[in-house]
Amino acid sequence: KDFYVSPVPRHGTMQWEFVQQEAELTRTPSYYPQNLTSNGKDFAFVSKKEICLLRDFYPSFENPQATHINPLDCIMVTQVKWVKIQNTFFLVILSTTGLEVWDQTGTQRLFQFCLPEENAAEGGHRHRAHFTGVDSCDDFLICGSSKGQLWTFLLKEGNAFSLHQRVTTDNSPIVAVAGPHWCDSAPLDTPQGEKIVVAASATGPITGWAIPSLEKQAEIPFPAEEVSCLVRAPRSLVLVGTRWGSVELICLRSQHRMASIQAHGAPVTSLTVCIQPSGQPLVASCSDDCLVNIITLPPEGDENTQAALVQSTACPGAALCGLQFCGCATRDEEPRLVGLTYDNAKRVLLWKKPTSTS
Repeated sequence: KDFYVSPVPRHGTMQWEFVQQEAELTRTPSYYPQNLTSNGKDFAFVSKKEICLLRDFYPSFENPQATHINPLDCIMVTQVKWVKIQNTFFLVILSTTGLEVWDQTGTQRLFQFCLPEENAAEGGHRHRAHFTGVDSCDDFLICGSSKGQLWTFLLKEGNAFSLHQRVTTDNSPIVAVAGPHWCDSAPLDTPQGEKIVVAASATGPITGWAIPSLEKQAEIPFPAEEVSCLVRAPRSLVLVGTRWGSVELICLRSQHRMASIQAHGAPVTSLTVCIQPSGQPLVASCSDDCLVNIITLPPEGDENTQAALVQSTACPGAALCGLQFCGCATRDEEPRLVGLTYDNAKRVLLWKKPTSTS
């Protein structure tokens, strides 16, 4: 079967326990999908026109030291993400004017790029496109824009970045960008040996682009205006969180939708992926419906096991906009799950590792 629907949790296979450990924040997170990122030790999120950094939050999860970054010439920050290039983390900030790249601790600005202003019609106002999604692939930083363009920036010696290339996809805004998962042992390559980055368009199709040539390699139909967030998983799987609350699994190799899991009753606001010590991938999703769901994916080499929604946990009063697995930098570590609320409570929540497995 290439496609199946799993709307009902299969209880009893795994239990993540909510830890009554909450860290109060001094800033209110912005309501953006995927509004939580981590380098394995620190966490960051967007709060209007600045970035809030929670330093040394892992592994203690107590009393995070909050600092703030204010990007230059910025009206509004749209996304923050730690990306890994050449085994080094970089903190990338997207805003209404362009992007900034900081070092892995968020203490030094390394690179700034401003998108050019567009020529306006006679009597109109000049306006500027903005970046809408970012990820990394090999030596490149890849950004999608509100004008339907993919931009690539090359990391050179001395942590210096330079604009490499750009291409227009279909002139509609790019909603999200996702590079290969960091622990995918067999990412999908082109015949030329290039890896593939996935982009989701507001008009519907999910497309695959070779890096660095930016040649289109795949186009997978998808309903317009429905993608909320997008991540990659091992085995060249693409996970799409939709505005109607489902998590869609797409195989990039076959360009077919493999599964549709109705995980939430509201738009999916965040997806995150990790690999358990057993080798089985885990996916966590959250939404405005105050639910956190755990989905298991088949281990590498397992062609018989299906993806399954194994746990659905209610978090009353916790409208979540970001999730991140942590403690899973290697397959030897047991993961933990950190969630970010964008409500007035301004909280960071924690779930600990599974305590039982059948």
